[in-house]
Amino acid sequence: MSATLALIKRAPNLSVEDRIKGIADLGKTLEPVGVTDTVTIAVSASLYGVTWAAGDIATNGLVYNVGVWSKCKLWVIWFRDLGGYLYSSIVLLRAHALNRIFIQRKSFTGWAYYMPIVILAAALLIFCLTVQLISDELTVSYLPKLEICHYVEGFKWGSLALLWLVWFVSLFYYIKIRHIQTAFNEFRESLIVFLLAFATLFQTSLLHSIVPTYPLNRAIRTVSTFLDVACGVTSIWVILAYPVFKCIFYREKYEHEWLAKLARDGLQREYQIESSRTAMSSDYVKMGNIRYPTNMSTNNLTYASANQARQDSISGLGYLLLFS
Repeated sequence: MSATLALIKRAPNLSVEDRIKGIADLGKTLEPVGVTDTVTIAVSASLYGVTWAAGDIATNGLVYNVGVWSKCKLWVIWFRDLGGYLYSSIVLLRAHALNRIFIQRKSFTGWAYYMPIVILAAALLIFCLTVQLISDELTVSYLPKLEICHYVEGFKWGSLALLWLVWFVSLFYYIKIRHIQTAFNEFRESLIVFLLAFATLFQTSLLHSIVPTYPLNRAIRTVSTFLDVACGVTSIWVILAYPVFKCIFYREKYEHEWLAKLARDGLQREYQIESSRTAMSSDYVKMGNIRYPTNMSTNNLTYASANQARQDSISGLGYLLLFS
């Protein structure tokens, strides 16, 4: 740690006026927490979800980092970092599942399927626990005079590199499954999600590189938080917006259309679509515990054309979340 940071770390808690003057002597400009920060917190928390937003609120300097907010490792490791890792890992694991089912034509049960999930979860947990146990001087520490969390260079770039790695691996998987001709083809939606994710990562990396003390600047910390919120929320609704809209306003019709799409894929065995004699005679098709009327016999179901599959693909994630 530099001599300046060492002095700041040992400095006692000061009033806002004294902090502004003291920081000015160090060539820094401090903009205290104000109404803009409060509005940013309210909007981001309501849109983003309390858990993940809490990490941004603490580390971006939107609150006075005193009391529980001064526990930098708590907010940096277990909220901001782990929250980002978990969301990114969900995208990766979904890509892994689709690749295993539709490209490798293997089951999504058993050790062969769950082992990568266990390994990824263990790796993230080990990383967070290791960083928690390592000295603050080597990871992230609290600077009382600045009232901000100071990232050590190695830890900062290591954390960001891990996020970049997860997203690049996810992109690799989605490129592999981009041509699957089923109702689960979400390549267009996923491409938007990846653009948002890489834009967020690039913005965060650039900010930490060029303006490492950005929490001291009200405009920069506000814009940074809103960009995180906007990209995070949008990436979720890119997948869910259409299914949610259809489920709210056209639930029965949408359910019928969705099951028909699954049937047109010609993957009755993979989707566990069954047809009993009674169902066949009454022109019903059964998927799991759901029976729905259709004009198509399961014996006559065929794959949709590539163009039709791309045009009509509906998010499987949205269906699984809303109809489970």
